[in-house]
Amino acid sequence: MKRIKKTKTLFNSMKKIILVLFALLFISSAYSLSVNLTVAPGSGNEPVDSILTANVSDGTSPYIFEWDFDGDGTIDATTNSPENEVDFTYMAGYYKTTVKVTDVLMEQAEDTRDISIRTATANWLPIANSGGPYDAIEPITETLQLNGSVWDQGETPDSLWEIKEIKGTPDCTISNPIILNPILVCNQIGKIELTLTATDNEGYTDSDSTEITIREIQKTDLINVVEIKAEPEILKTGEDLIVTVTIRNASNVSQDFQIDYEIKDFTTNTTIMTQTQTPLNIEAYDQKDFVLTITSVDFDSIGGLKPLENYWVYATATTIITPPETPETNTALNTRRAIFSFSEIRTLQVPETNLIGIFFVLLLSMAILRKR
Repeated sequence: MKRIKKTKTLFNSMKKIILVLFALLFISSAYSLSVNLTVAPGSGNEPVDSILTANVSDGTSPYIFEWDFDGDGTIDATTNSPENEVDFTYMAGYYKTTVKVTDVLMEQAEDTRDISIRTATANWLPIANSGGPYDAIEPITETLQLNGSVWDQGETPDSLWEIKEIKGTPDCTISNPIILNPILVCNQIGKIELTLTATDNEGYTDSDSTEITIREIQKTDLINVVEIKAEPEILKTGEDLIVTVTIRNASNVSQDFQIDYEIKDFTTNTTIMTQTQTPLNIEAYDQKDFVLTITSVDFDSIGGLKPLENYWVYATATTIITPPETPETNTALNTRRAIFSFSEIRTLQVPETNLIGIFFVLLLSMAILRKR
């Protein structure tokens, strides 16, 4: 009996402890007062008519709201719930607006918002854009028109172009550095940094820069035939010849060119067929394949190829220049050749008389075998 009494006493004690804990949790939750301040609008050009709202969470109503509009520590207005909003007109300046809320149990919470208001004639900073991207220019012979832009709210800022040499001595000049679209002229190769600066009436500036390379541009240079393939190597009657030519552009500009093809007899070295591919194009420093198909009909048009004979197919690349100039092609590298053979396929023709003879021989053989 004593053990049972002790157990009941312990159980009752635990119940009391749990009730106390729940009470403490309830009281602490009742006093977890918080407030969130919103200001709308919270920025703009003066004057700005704003609505300040204090959103309260938890605590015990009713509430008292104390408003400090400019953040100087002085209470500018007081309201009681449910009036949790006030109006205020802000002039130019920077403010730390604060609201403090107090509930019926004297718990307090506060929140602050940063407010930035510009003057009615706020200055907008200028924006400069140097334009581009610009292609590299060739010294002396070519000029480049610059395409810059500047912007500022309500005014047109002044423009100024400046040149800084980065590599080499390009010796560049600008026709009129204080206009937006001047002409750039360079006399030597190299690299420059080109900067456009915009300045507004209050003296505020903005700059934007770009780099331009000045180099010798190869207009008519080195189209090389790297490789040529003729497939199949042994051509049969009715087949097409596929000629693949690999071209490399050794210049620093895109090239227009053509490929001239010749088929020559291997023994006599006489030309029996010519064809041309034009116009073709390849980018600077690029390498790619060009394919020509010579059909069996093309060969038939020249009387066909001789069976069991070998033939050369030549490919020569030549630049196409407008207006006409003297190309700087490397003749040792712009022609290549490949060899192929022709093997005629003959159809076996069996005379009808032979077929009849074979038929009688078969009948005779069958008759002899049956007698046995």
